[in-house]
Amino acid sequence: ATDILETGYDAGLTTQALSETGANVIGIDNCSEYGDVDRFAKRRLEDYPNCLLINREIIDFLTRSKLDTQFDLIYIDDNHNHNHVKLELELLKDLVKPCGIIAFHDVIMFPELLNVIDEILPTWNVIVLDAYSPQDKQNYGIAIAQRPNE
Repeated sequence: ATDILETGYDAGLTTQALSETGANVIGIDNCSEYGDVDRFAKRRLEDYPNCLLINREIIDFLTRSKLDTQFDLIYIDDNHNHNHVKLELELLKDLVKPCGIIAFHDVIMFPELLNVIDEILPTWNVIVLDAYSPQDKQNYGIAIAQRPNE
């Protein structure tokens, strides 16, 4: 991947891993879930010129801004509310390059997300994988959806 978008960067752990690939990474998060994590993310990522952090709610950002790129990978790990994910996915699906991927974290913890994926991306190939947290050993799960080569 050369262009990656991450929603819900929190303290920037995943964002750092994505940035270390050398890809251009944009992280968007309103930092409402964990309070003051934005400063940790900014400190963690200050040495990554290929990473841009935007402190904003993703739906607001997508409806008010015009992204002028398509992404190879979009990693979604923000608000898991059904209606939010549905609207977010409607706004994001066309920002993925053909054969690109949208990865959804927490699909085992929030299984209704799989229904949203099936509804909004009915022609995409989707697989669900286990994703265990090293901290609490819980299986949060990840769904990987690949856009068809249209």
